[in-house]
Amino acid sequence: MKIGCNFSEELLDLLEENKVDVDYIKIPIDDLCIGHTDRVKSIRPIMVHYMGYRERTSMKDMETVDFEWINSKLNQLSSPMSAIHCFAAREDFENEEPSFDEVINRMLNVLGIWKEKLSVPVAIENYPYSDFYTMSHPITSDPRLFHILTEKLDINITLDIGHAKTSASYLGKSLKDYILEFPLDRVVELHVNGTLNDPEHGIRDKHLEMEEEDYEVVEWILRKCSIKYLTLEYGGIGRPKEQGRSNVDSIERQLRRLSRIVERVR
Repeated sequence: MKIGCNFSEELLDLLEENKVDVDYIKIPIDDLCIGHTDRVKSIRPIMVHYMGYRERTSMKDMETVDFEWINSKLNQLSSPMSAIHCFAAREDFENEEPSFDEVINRMLNVLGIWKEKLSVPVAIENYPYSDFYTMSHPITSDPRLFHILTEKLDINITLDIGHAKTSASYLGKSLKDYILEFPLDRVVELHVNGTLNDPEHGIRDKHLEMEEEDYEVVEWILRKCSIKYLTLEYGGIGRPKEQGRSNVDSIERQLRRLSRIVERVR
């Protein structure tokens, strides 16, 4: 199992000072981060997440995706895989309330194209749904969907714990019971971070520092799945969700704790 972390200047400082270690750094190849990839690759291997096309499973403009450019970057950076959010934007459908079958058929088509065109394996990442995250169709939080997509397309899953916490809370389920509904034999990567408990909207995915309950769930999952990649989604550059959330001490604490967990479950 390999451990990675979001790209941030603070992470690079820790690595250069040998205060932490990671097997790879997660970085997008969008306009914001593409200028940093050569430097990042000189320090650690890269995992690409976000390819600059607002990729999602309901895309209706696949013809605009420049797969030749994406693949050239994926190959140049030697990314072992990439993940696409299981996000069905309501704006992508003529009907604002598309049916279950309509959403599934769109996803099968879109993911099928990504799988065929992409030069690396593509995984499907669960997306949060709640009364705050209403921009996506609620089916995107339904574990049944992942059984259908993985079976019909033969693809794997990136399981985002923060997203799962949000959806499970909204659905009135325990996090562990909710996670057990997914085809866990298909999970190849975990995304981990801390969440925010909003008094008005409940749990929200905010990429904060992990808390005790988060570490406990991570260890529980690692004992149930054959995970290849464990990615700490904390820190970053330039985006509102990440600004002020690249605290160097927090990065060090979390990576050290995750490393100890991985050693225990190996």
